[in-house]
Amino acid sequence: MEASTQTDPVAEAREAQKAKQAELTSARQELKSAKAALSKAQAAEKSAGEGDDKKALAKATKEANTAVDAATKTVASREQEVAAAKENVTKVREAEKARKAEERKNRPKKAPLTLSQRRALLNLGESAQVPKTDFNRLPYEHLVSVGLAQSKTVQVDGPTIKETVGEGDDKKVVEKPGPKVDALQYTLTDTGKERVGEINPKWKDWKPASTAPANGDAPTS
Repeated sequence: MEASTQTDPVAEAREAQKAKQAELTSARQELKSAKAALSKAQAAEKSAGEGDDKKALAKATKEANTAVDAATKTVASREQEVAAAKENVTKVREAEKARKAEERKNRPKKAPLTLSQRRALLNLGESAQVPKTDFNRLPYEHLVSVGLAQSKTVQVDGPTIKETVGEGDDKKVVEKPGPKVDALQYTLTDTGKERVGEINPKWKDWKPASTAPANGDAPTS
């Protein structure tokens, strides 16, 4: 069965949230640095002496204050983006939950199989089968009816013919294949190939406890 290449919407939404959280962390760090620069500028302006350029110090304080305001706005914006990303994760998760529930609802139910039908399925997992009698064909016909197997007409050897050859002490009976006859050959469908991998191989030889006390426990699947 080919591996699915479908992306995980929930994982993608979480990655987007993680990226937004990283941007918020960076914005908060920038705000912290801007506030530190403002405090430094304010202290320098407050302690300025007569010989200092008070105009330049006031300008530095104003610029630092503007930087703090801008960083504060950036943090607020990033916080909104993180909140939106978290909400999106919740929405995507709920949407995926609903989608998977609908998928399970619409998924075809697996047909229950009897012991003989499981054995027939396991036999088909090894090779194509040509049952010799109508009775032996029954489990295979069931597999066909539920889409796990398919059949086609093939030519096989007919019933063995016995012939007497030779004379006297050399006379003997020999067997040879009879004329070719039509028969049904069964093989697995793609669905059957998937299902056979889910059947415990032990079913092939399992017998109830009444007939095989040492092997009475049924396989688990």
